[in-house]
Amino acid sequence: MTAPRSGRQVEQAHYGALMQEKKLNQNRTTREEFALITGKSNPALAQKVADILDTELIKSVGVPKFPNGELDIQIAKSVRKLPAVIMQAATPGHVNDNVLEVCLLLDALRAASSGERTVFFSPFPYERKDRQDNQQSKKATRQSIAARLMMQLMQTAGADRFQALDLHLIQETGFTTLPFDPMYASKIFVPYLKDKLPEGKKIVLSPDGGGVNRVQKYNEFLQLNGFAFGYKTRGPDGADLHGIMGDVKGAHVLLIDDVISTGGSIVKAAKLAHTQGALSVTVVATHGQFINERGKVPSLQQLDQAGIERIYVTDTLKHRKEVVNHHLIEIVSVAPLVADMVRTAALGHNSIHDFSE
Repeated sequence: MTAPRSGRQVEQAHYGALMQEKKLNQNRTTREEFALITGKSNPALAQKVADILDTELIKSVGVPKFPNGELDIQIAKSVRKLPAVIMQAATPGHVNDNVLEVCLLLDALRAASSGERTVFFSPFPYERKDRQDNQQSKKATRQSIAARLMMQLMQTAGADRFQALDLHLIQETGFTTLPFDPMYASKIFVPYLKDKLPEGKKIVLSPDGGGVNRVQKYNEFLQLNGFAFGYKTRGPDGADLHGIMGDVKGAHVLLIDDVISTGGSIVKAAKLAHTQGALSVTVVATHGQFINERGKVPSLQQLDQAGIERIYVTDTLKHRKEVVNHHLIEIVSVAPLVADMVRTAALGHNSIHDFSE
């Protein structure tokens, strides 16, 4: 008969079991520690993030539309008590569907008793409608501040936290009382660009005054020779660039923006930089939409005619084949940065990045 164990032996065995469990947990992947869910807008980026984190990617199931156009959203597996992260992007032409899908996913997650619900939405829907236009006009009071409304809708649906990459304006984080983690593509672009820029004088250019802080940071991080910005007004027919504040003569210009929509502002800024003596123009933009406007020159054709050496964009959006194969465009993945951000929010681990710009 085995002798009964003493209290000390029992304590030691229990402690050993705890240490073994701790060791197993240290080597454990995130596979069952949180739920990573993708909407329909850009599952390729979400899959890259899932692969980096070694976790399963959950796709919304059933999204068939009823005959009247309504959506039916379900979560594919149990997420009870798990922190959940939804990844989505505001896709040109489908922004409203993208927002509604996120709201329905949030509601489904809440019904499924998930833990904290984080929405990574980048580019963020309606982010350029962050204020009422024409402040001097009585018509200003008749406009929706749609960026704020988007956050309110998702908060009502069940969001606990927001994340986004290169918001149009950082002040938009104040449109919600929920935690909002802003993130900057400069963390990916700066090391990527260091050995790709030409030798000689280099100036960072923003197509408008709203991006001055952004170009100041790129100038600092890349240790370039200064920055400049365009003076732009926006009317019913689009943006009109009147001039460049700063000296770009004899310089290689790094033109930085958060979004390329139709490419109109980028094209005008590049052409104006050349007329003012720039030696070359390289474009860096986080969200490359490249929208073709009806009745106008297609955006990719405009870019071909603007004297641009190279265009760097990220994979926050699902790019069309003609964008992926375009000779000027190079797509840089932000998946490692997003994976770190998702991991930090979902699990509370320390980030390997400083999210501040």
